[in-house]
Amino acid sequence: MLMSSAAGWLSALCNPCLFAVGGALSSLFFLTVFLLIGRVQWLAALLFIGTMSVLVAKPGATISGIIVVCAIWLALTRFGVLTASAMLYVNNVAERFPSPLAPSAWYAESAVVAILSVVILALYAFRTTVAGRPLWTDDIEPR
Repeated sequence: MLMSSAAGWLSALCNPCLFAVGGALSSLFFLTVFLLIGRVQWLAALLFIGTMSVLVAKPGATISGIIVVCAIWLALTRFGVLTASAMLYVNNVAERFPSPLAPSAWYAESAVVAILSVVILALYAFRTTVAGRPLWTDDIEPR
C-alpha cells in the first residue's frame, strides 16, 4: 500500500482522487433518483441517508457511516458536487495514509506528501474563494 517507487506514490495519490470523484457523482445520481421517486426533498434526503449509510457503513462503525453520508448530503445540496468531491478526497486521504507524527517512521514520507496534497487543495480553494480581494480593509463603515 505505501510507496516504494514513484509509480507507487502516484498510484496511491490518484486512487483517492478517483474514489472522491466517483463517490460524489454516484451520490448525486442516487440523490437525484430518490428526489424523482419521492418528489419531496425531505423524503429524498431520508431515503438517501438511509440507503447510503447502509452501503457506506463498515461493521461496528454505523454511526460514523451515517455522519459521513449526512455530510455528503449537506455538501451536495448546499455547495455542489465539487465540494462533495473535495470532502471525499480528504476523507479518503485521512483513512488511507497514516498520521506523520513520528518523522523517523518508515511511512512518514508518504504521509507528509498526502497531508501536503490536502493543504495544497485547501490553499487553492482559499485563493479561488478570495479571488484577488484583500483579506482585510481599512473600511470600518458598513456598506
